[in-house]
Amino acid sequence: MKSTPLHFSIRRSLFALPSLLLALQAPSADAAALSLGPVSGSSTTTTHEYSEDYSAWFLADFSVDPDAPDPIQVTTGIAVGWWTQELTFPAAFPSLITGDIFNIQELVQISPGGFPVDNWKQEIVTPGWEWVAASIFDNNTSSEVPGLQVLLNGATASFTFDPLTAGTDLFIIKELRYTGAGGAAAPLSVRVSAVPEPATSVLGLIGVTALFIRKRRH
Repeated sequence: MKSTPLHFSIRRSLFALPSLLLALQAPSADAAALSLGPVSGSSTTTTHEYSEDYSAWFLADFSVDPDAPDPIQVTTGIAVGWWTQELTFPAAFPSLITGDIFNIQELVQISPGGFPVDNWKQEIVTPGWEWVAASIFDNNTSSEVPGLQVLLNGATASFTFDPLTAGTDLFIIKELRYTGAGGAAAPLSVRVSAVPEPATSVLGLIGVTALFIRKRRH
């Protein structure tokens, strides 16, 4: 009988304390600090291997203390591109079966200096996958972020919420389903973007234009 991968159901975990998850043994992959914005065609790419210990892809910064990972530092910018997450499987991972459910857990912190975050989008780029459920928690309170609205549409997950202040630790949990025909476990890509409010975008463009004019005069 074929062994099956351990799957972590988001329906059983959405309201669990995120701090309980951080007490588990950390996976080997590390994540670096990065910038995040709405610009297409450019991105920062990080690679993360599926962890049997977490029964999930767990995205966090394990570089300082693997037993107590830090959040990935995320700074937003109007002229910055997407964050591409390359999700891989360990060697000899069981073949995928149509309908298999997997979980992604992300621990991130909004760093100072960028635009206020209130719009977060994640898109599965690799065919054969779709979102099933998702939520975003304030990791310090273990409560969903205020004003959270989640829209799942196939490979796209869109989150809107009240603007988050710099320094907020977010714990993002998402469940995705394999819809392909089955076969060897192959890597998949998820593209993350943050979109500023229209007023913020206009102010940013004014600033860039003013800087360009100033340089032309010198």
